[in-house]
Amino acid sequence: MTGDAVNAAYETPRALLPDKALAAEQFEAAMGQVCELLLTVEDMNRPAVGHWTVGDVVAHIASAMSVLPAIAEGKGSPYRSITVEAIAETSDRRNAEIDTRDIPTLVDRIRLGAKAFTDAALAQHGDPEVPYHAGVPVPVSVTLGLAVGEALVHGYDIAHANHRPWPMPRAWAYTAFRSFAPVVPLFLDQDRVGDMRARFDVRMRGDGAPRMVFDVADGELTIQLPEPGRKSDCYLSADPTALLLVLYGRIGPTVPALTGKVLAWGRKPWLGFILPTLFRTP
Repeated sequence: MTGDAVNAAYETPRALLPDKALAAEQFEAAMGQVCELLLTVEDMNRPAVGHWTVGDVVAHIASAMSVLPAIAEGKGSPYRSITVEAIAETSDRRNAEIDTRDIPTLVDRIRLGAKAFTDAALAQHGDPEVPYHAGVPVPVSVTLGLAVGEALVHGYDIAHANHRPWPMPRAWAYTAFRSFAPVVPLFLDQDRVGDMRARFDVRMRGDGAPRMVFDVADGELTIQLPEPGRKSDCYLSADPTALLLVLYGRIGPTVPALTGKVLAWGRKPWLGFILPTLFRTP
């Protein structure tokens, strides 16, 4: 990761970022939904995502709830590197440190940690930057919004593994998507990007949905607001849930495209299939 790539994360237009109070409210609701789901889980050993079982995902959520309050307070994160490999290694190590797989006990910890996180975030005056993973400074609102995304996607992992329904309200997906803006440049895969130059105008569907431009050039990514009169190579209109799951690597883009949940057009509409492959997801 280059220094310029890191700097790009700091220059996200404020208009793209989530509202702090709304993100806190949504996170509490999303985590409440996760906890309700967990109390219905019967088998913690079912495969969930990657090499993680359902129990590993639950341990990861509990571990995160012990980390996020300190991040919101400005004390930093135990994740010292933001490379995909380092995040995976640290997550596995922290999961192993969770001393129980008893669901009611973990649910209690998750609820307490989630409340401590939102309390710490809302206690911050305004929306200051705080050191996130690897010390990357992001607004407090973004830490909340990213946590909304984590709750939605890990809830999906658990529900999918246990054949349970998992509603993902559009407004929550909007907040998660807005929170990607400052950090997604850090996960750009330099090998896959190569010398690509392309602009992607990406918008979620629905009233009040976020829209942003992914501008890839010179091996780097910047996230921008759409500019009147400036055309993009590929335009994407997406169902919020489908886009979130594609960006998190839970599903590929083909089925959403074939079912109309993601629509691409413009001078190079085929780039819509390429965009998700440009990033390395933890």
